[in-house]
Amino acid sequence: MIASMRQKLRQVEASAALRIALDAELPDFTGFHHVPLSRLKTLFASLGDHDKNLASLRELGTQTNVVLGLCLSTRKIKRMDPDDLAEFTKQAEAIGSRLQPFIYTSLEIARAIEASKNEGLIQIFNEEVGEFIASRTRTSYIVVWNTFSCYAHSVPHGLKYRGLTALAFQRVVTVYTPLDLNVDCGIRLTTLFDEDLLESLFGYRADYHTDGSVLHALRHQIAPRLGEDVLKAVEPTAMWSQGANPTMTECIRAVVYAGHTITIDVVVKREKGIAFVNDAGHARDSSSGDFALRS
Repeated sequence: MIASMRQKLRQVEASAALRIALDAELPDFTGFHHVPLSRLKTLFASLGDHDKNLASLRELGTQTNVVLGLCLSTRKIKRMDPDDLAEFTKQAEAIGSRLQPFIYTSLEIARAIEASKNEGLIQIFNEEVGEFIASRTRTSYIVVWNTFSCYAHSVPHGLKYRGLTALAFQRVVTVYTPLDLNVDCGIRLTTLFDEDLLESLFGYRADYHTDGSVLHALRHQIAPRLGEDVLKAVEPTAMWSQGANPTMTECIRAVVYAGHTITIDVVVKREKGIAFVNDAGHARDSSSGDFALRS
């Protein structure tokens, strides 16, 4: 009877403590505060210690340790009774599996793990991120885009960024997700030569620009020509604030072959690009009756 009550208390305590991680599922969630991310960084930095409890965590999956790190201090984990720790890890494993898409696409999680400087775990995490991203679509392969090694995914028109994807040949664009977790994503498409689009969005002049010219987009024309959602995906990128000309941005560029084609590259916030790929994979799985994301 007493043992049963103790176990019930453990379950309640673990459920309450680990609830912080589930905030990621809230509709208005915008990110974790500094404290949970600091706890996560400290736990991953400490997983090489000789403490018995920490040693047991090294046998767990990355997702489980992310949940534990967000919710519990390393000091508390070290002081836990083995039975208590077993209950916490059991529940954390279930939550980690549930939050897998968030964990592997969250830049703040990636940065906290990188800040731990635990190179072994960082490498494991990066490999798992790559495997997860690749699994979201059957049309994934590794290429070089803008000097970065990337996973490349073919994504059809109709999901997001419709003003952009509608321009593409066969209504399919390529999304590039760099293996470097600190680099934003890219969307590339090729479209037929359109002088009106070039003039309005890029300031193109037929009497000035030659074949192969690289043009940069006029900031104030992005939303009117490509859509407000494209602008919102571009504005948070590191590249948006760069460049000497305040009226233009290198986030969107075009390579022009007059009378033939235009190749357009768009740099979007990493989370936005990954979400774009995830949605494509989810739509494909849904159409076949196999839902990839479950809550």
